[in-house]
Amino acid sequence: FSADEERKAWLQHILSGILNILQKKQGLDDADNYYEFCRLLSRIKPNYQLSELVSSESYVQWVELSAHFTVESFINWRATSVSHFFLLALWSRLISSQPYLKGDKPSRLEAYVPQVTQAFIRSRLELAQAVVQDPNCVADQLENQDILINQLESIPVLARSSYEQIGPFILSLMSPIVQEFQKGTALQQMNETIVQKFTILESQLAWLGFIMGSIV
Repeated sequence: FSADEERKAWLQHILSGILNILQKKQGLDDADNYYEFCRLLSRIKPNYQLSELVSSESYVQWVELSAHFTVESFINWRATSVSHFFLLALWSRLISSQPYLKGDKPSRLEAYVPQVTQAFIRSRLELAQAVVQDPNCVADQLENQDILINQLESIPVLARSSYEQIGPFILSLMSPIVQEFQKGTALQQMNETIVQKFTILESQLAWLGFIMGSIV
């Protein structure tokens, strides 16, 4: 760009287009479009500073709708899992820039990053259950080191930015799982249903263990 005004105008043009898609869900029912849209979202921050983003007239609405879109994506993880890397990258890049934000315009990230992080963690527990109950239809991402590493790269940045919320949240998920697991160890007899339940609990604990290990 030859001038800052052109750069700002281009950013506004991009954000307006993204908002239009988010509001109308235009084309997002197509898997390829969905993937490329998430990829586009992940490229916003590397090309613009957070201070430039928050100064855009569309930023407030963009960050709100992007957060809602991300949470919905994690909730519907069966159909959107291949795009999660891009969404995690988006939010980790945004929150990483928070300490360097200058000016009096707030980023509002503190309102949305905890929601995004919690939604992703919940989706891992649901994935752990689905892998056991429907192994032919759901791939176990714990068995794919590349995918696991890619996803866990962003979690420390997100979780540490709102540790007062994410720490207790993880413990609230882990405590009942541990209690159920301990009850099961006292059983004298096992049947297929109990074994399946144990396997689910083990997988869920593994996910929480990996997540907590990445944060520490």
